[in-house]
Amino acid sequence: MNTPAPAVDYREVTVRLGHVDIVTDIHLSVGEGRFFGLIGPNGGGKSTILRCLYRALTPVTGAITLNGRDVAASSLRANARHVAALTQSSEMFLDFTVEDVVRTGRLPHTGLLRSTTTDDTWVCDQAMDEAGVGGLRGRLFSELSGGESQRVLIARAFAQQTPVLVLDEPTNHLDVRHQYAVLEAARNRGTTVIAALHDLNVAARFCTDLAVVAGGRVVRTGTPADVLTAASIGQWFGIGCHVVRHPRLSVPQIIFDEGLSP
Repeated sequence: MNTPAPAVDYREVTVRLGHVDIVTDIHLSVGEGRFFGLIGPNGGGKSTILRCLYRALTPVTGAITLNGRDVAASSLRANARHVAALTQSSEMFLDFTVEDVVRTGRLPHTGLLRSTTTDDTWVCDQAMDEAGVGGLRGRLFSELSGGESQRVLIARAFAQQTPVLVLDEPTNHLDVRHQYAVLEAARNRGTTVIAALHDLNVAARFCTDLAVVAGGRVVRTGTPADVLTAASIGQWFGIGCHVVRHPRLSVPQIIFDEGLSP
């Protein structure tokens, strides 16, 4: 039986800024419906890998395919109908209400000239409820706390209703309850999720697959149990730890030691 093509496939992707290769020879295959986490030390290239998928950066070599089609062959708007992205920039929305921000997630489908339909309103209302910001709809985005702003941007990505969801550090500014709530909501959408995450325990809890990105390369891939070992964490993050099993979920959980790994 033939194995189906991955939802997202990176092949020999290199990104160069100026004369410096930021990521080199990236190979990643993300299956449909998987929750794929990118982890690794700061500056390793996680965000760069994600930015190529939603067309904010263009590789100098290699290709990225979405359901077998090269993303570079699509227009930005067409790509946005397939890939929604939570990025680390939100300044463009400062004068918008929360509801206005979330409605911009519908633009790849509606364009600028089409009036909002009942279906669009329902999609946006559902997205705000899933991200826990339904009660903020009339507030100005500029008046929100960092955590509230982050959840609004997550709602915007949900409202885009794409088969692939990219989350670049989605738990920034969020308290523990909201970290788990928004990632659970993302997982429950049934889409393919690719996320850059810093909290290794959160990554172990939600991700079906992990890739360690360090020095601009993918240095290890596998399930959380495969990747999150004391040896690999010491090697790539430079800190000692003990890895135990969650008593209910049986996923790895990390207890960090004081001081750095030898």
